[in-house]
Order: sequence, then structure tokens, then C-alpha cells
Amino acid sequence: MFTFIDFEKLKVVLQYVQNDPIVFVSSLFLFSFVALLLVHSFVKQFPMIRSAVLLFFSVYFYYKTAGDLMYFPFIVAAISYVFGFLLHKAYGNEVLKKILVWSGSLALLGLLGYYKYTNFFLEQWSSFRNTEFTALTIIVPLGISYYIFKAMSYVFDMYYERIEQPILNPLYFSLYILFFPTVQLGPLDRADEFTEQLKVEPVFTKQLVGSAVLLLITGLIKKAIVADYLGINFVDRVFDSPLKFTGVENLMALYAYTIQFYCDFSGYTDLALGVGLLLGIKIRDNFNFPYKADSLAEFWRRWHMSFSAWLLDYLFTPLQLTFRRMRNYGTALALFITFVLCGLWHGASMMFILWGAAHGGIMAVSFLTQKFRKNTITKMGLGGSKILHFLRVVFTFHLVTSLWILFRSPSLEIAGDVVSQITTYFKPEVLQQFVFDGYGSIVLTMLLGLTTMLFPKFAAEKGKELFLKMPEFLYPLLLALVIYISIQVRSADLVPFIYFQF
Repeated sequence: MFTFIDFEKLKVVLQYVQNDPIVFVSSLFLFSFVALLLVHSFVKQFPMIRSAVLLFFSVYFYYKTAGDLMYFPFIVAAISYVFGFLLHKAYGNEVLKKILVWSGSLALLGLLGYYKYTNFFLEQWSSFRNTEFTALTIIVPLGISYYIFKAMSYVFDMYYERIEQPILNPLYFSLYILFFPTVQLGPLDRADEFTEQLKVEPVFTKQLVGSAVLLLITGLIKKAIVADYLGINFVDRVFDSPLKFTGVENLMALYAYTIQFYCDFSGYTDLALGVGLLLGIKIRDNFNFPYKADSLAEFWRRWHMSFSAWLLDYLFTPLQLTFRRMRNYGTALALFITFVLCGLWHGASMMFILWGAAHGGIMAVSFLTQKFRKNTITKMGLGGSKILHFLRVVFTFHLVTSLWILFRSPSLEIAGDVVSQITTYFKPEVLQQFVFDGYGSIVLTMLLGLTTMLFPKFAAEKGKELFLKMPEFLYPLLLALVIYISIQVRSADLVPFIYFQF
């Protein structure tokens, strides 16, 4: 009766396949998401059924990436759900609230620490004692850093009474933790913002659908056409063996990594935002032209914005209050600690900690000297100078780019090799060969990536306005064209998003 169904292929589609996760740029996701949209169109007016369908798909999505650890987000959801409820019941009892918020935070951080950092700290302890280290077999659940931070934000918001009523519907709350566009790489939404959208029927206007399709198109261009191409064909080769390349090639690889990283991560965010909009859910944005920032502080207000907001609300501000008696030095210390922990959050590696410490140290010094610098600029008559602003943007861009060396390099030795080649073996005569001979396609791809990073905001808004005026039938055709081009330029194997490792 069902001879037309290839059950072996169906089995592959449904079961977990190690080292082959479902990602936004895979054909499996494309077909399964189209099926979800079809089902969603019939149930969108029924909040509970709609949420159940979205949760079912989110569980499937997470299972295809995490396998047997698919249960783990539900444990995280249960812990934060219970502690959020208890914090609400403890209203007015500050002592009990403090006990509950500390207990909930330690429970969630304990899970994150065990799975993500146990081997790292054991390795550091073994190194300190000069003994042999044997790593424990601990499989890190994919996306753990993100959904645990989402769960913690709910616990903190209940403690600070930013959310007046706890989220009692376990279906809504589970979907908040597991929603498939954000479960792997964020953005870090807030519980009340997300769950309120589940209670109403979404309205799909031409503008909303057009905005979603445009986000999908820009996300695919950034990820599949720019980021993957630069990573596979240039960046990875240089950073694997920097001593095999001249200083010019190392410097261009560093610029290329800056472009690759932005296009990879912001590309994922665009895809997540687009997918969310097609399901009637607006997700927090993560990027606002960060490389147009004229200071490191502004860079972090524009880069990974949902994470920066999390750090500001739940880490920096409490630390600043703790150190308030130290005045400006207390704020500087809070900045430094926040960014050291920011580095540690990114990965269990001393390189990430050093990267975070470098950002924190520079921002702390910048904060302590801001009054002096402002007065100096005013005395020089440069206040509001467009030339000064341009120079600050250029300086900030190169400062952030230089710090990416610590972030990208697997060890201090490799980072040192990159810096050494740039400073002692530059070979400027190679630059002409780089641009016109050996790396022409890389240069063109870098220029395309730079365009997405530095495109004037008014021009981007005008382009979006023109896109939304196009006939609706052109939306899927343009999206299909970009998908086709992405398939043509990508490698045989799908390249996972850079932030998967975090």
C-alpha cells in the first residue's frame, strides 16, 4: 500500500545522525520548514495547538542536532520554571528570594559548568600540579550556553520583579527555551517578550513576509556565499599554518576572518529572524553595524546585542553596585570581570579568557580616562569633528580586528606566529599578486562582505523599501535564486556556524 514511500530514507530523515546536524542552510531544513509552514497556516489561530506544533518541531530540530541529549533543555526549563514560580510566591520576603535566586542560579550554572568546563578546569589543575591529564567523556549539549542563559534571565527577572506574573503555561515556557531558530545560537530573548507572542494569532502582511524573505536572502548571502567561502578557501589555511604564508597573507587572513565571523554570525541571526517572522514571532536582533562603532564600548552595544544586554542587566550592573564604594575604579573592575567571564562563556580555553580580558582591560582604562580624553578633545577644538569620528571608527575597527587574533588562534603559539609574520615578514610586494593573481576571488568575496558590514544605513533602508514594493510572487523566486547560488559556491560538506563551538 505504501510502496511509494522509501522507509530507509524516511528513517534517515527522522533519526539522529552524528556529525550531520540539521542547520538552516541544509536541504533537510528547507523541506521540513516548508512542511511546518503549511501546518502552521492551519493552526495559527489556535494558540495552544500552534505552540504545540512549534514545540514538536523544535524538539525534532534539537534531536537532529543533539541526539540522546534532547531531554536536557527540558531539565533546564523545569528548573527555571519552578524557581520562577517560587520567587513569585516569595514576594515580599527578601531573605527567601535571595536564597531562591542563588539556588536557581547555582543549579543552572552547575549544569553549564559540569558539561562545558569540567575538563578545562581539571586540565588546568593537572597542569598546575604537573601531572598527566586524561579528559573525562563528557558530551556537551548543543546550545547549552544559550538556553541556560535564557533560563537564568527568567529567574533573574522574577527576582527583580521585572515580570509581574510567572509564566504558568509549561507549553509556552518550554517553547521559550527550545524554540528552534534560537536554541543553538540565540539571540537571547526574554521570557515575557517571547511568550506574549504565543497568546495571539499572528497577522501576516505583505510587509512582514517581505521583511522575512529579505532577511533569509541576506542571511544566506552572508553565511553560504561570503563566510563559508572565505573560511574554507583562505582563513582556515592561514591560521592552521601561519608560518607558511607571508605577513601580507596573514594580515589579509585576519581581515578576512573579521569579515567571515561577522557574516557567519549575523547571517545566522538574519536567518533566525526571518524564520521567526514567517512563524509570527519577532526575535531580538543581534547586530547594528558594529564595525561602524567609534569606540570599543559602542562596538559591544552594536555586536551580539542580546548577549551584551544580558551581560549588562545580570552581570555588570550587579557587580557595579557591589563595587560602588570604589566609585570609578569599581566600575572599571566590574567591566574587567564582566569581559573575562564573557571570554570564558565563549569557550573553555585560555585564549578566550585572554581575549575577554583584553577587551575588559581596554574598556576599563578607557572608562577611567574618558574625562581626560573628552577635555583634551574639547581644548583642541575637535568636539563633533567628522574627521575625528572617522579616525575613531578606523581605529576601533583595527583594534577589534587585532583582538580577533586571540579569539581565532587555537594557542598563543599560533597567535604569536601570526603577529610575527605580519611584523617581521610582511613582504609588501606580495600585495599586488594577492589582489590581482592568486586571490582574486577571495578579494571579491571580502569586498562583498565589507559591503554588508559597512553599507550606509539609509541606503540599506531604501533598499528594503524598494524590495517590499516588489510583487509578492517575486519573493520566493529571488529566495530560490539565492539558494541556488549558495549551493553552487559552497563546499561539498556543510560548514557549521562558527558559534556552534561555543
